[in-house]
Amino acid sequence: MASTEWSERTRLLITVGAVVLVNVGVWGLAYTARDTWVLEEAKLKKLSNEVHVLQQAVDRKEELTATLNQNKRTYEKKEKMLPEITERDKFIEFLADLAQKKNLTIKGTPPNYDRPVEGILGIQDPQNFRRDIWGFSGTADFKGICEYMNVLEEHYPRFVSLEGLSITTSNSGMNVTGTKHEVSFSIMTYRYVGEK
Repeated sequence: MASTEWSERTRLLITVGAVVLVNVGVWGLAYTARDTWVLEEAKLKKLSNEVHVLQQAVDRKEELTATLNQNKRTYEKKEKMLPEITERDKFIEFLADLAQKKNLTIKGTPPNYDRPVEGILGIQDPQNFRRDIWGFSGTADFKGICEYMNVLEEHYPRFVSLEGLSITTSNSGMNVTGTKHEVSFSIMTYRYVGEK
């Protein structure tokens, strides 16, 4: 009988040992699975954030398309403001007529055509643009000088730039209205010559 009891006790110990081993194995697998689940959950969260950011960009498609179209229209409008090469003679006539209307006697120097625009701030692709420079010197009263500059800077439909303006008064004291002063300046226009 004693061997039967021992045998049952042995079986009981073996059964308890097996249950403990199975539980330890299950807990070990559960712990490993938990680590894997945490890593996968972090990856999912990261991907969800990326999807959210991309969705926001997709949602802005209409807004960005409208901005792009507006920029294209602005660019086309500005490009049309750049004079064509065939309009240079018209521009010289315009400058001469304007000078006569503003009582500005001009002694012009020969134009300096097709100058490069490298080194000029704000021009992103300088190889596609050229500038034409007209140097002027002459005499005019102060009002005429200001009106001439105003028309060129604010009312002329093409893009022009005035540089190197110098006014030398006829005397160092008070000048009577209408007194002529020596004036010199350069007028520049920019032209789009296309992709090279």
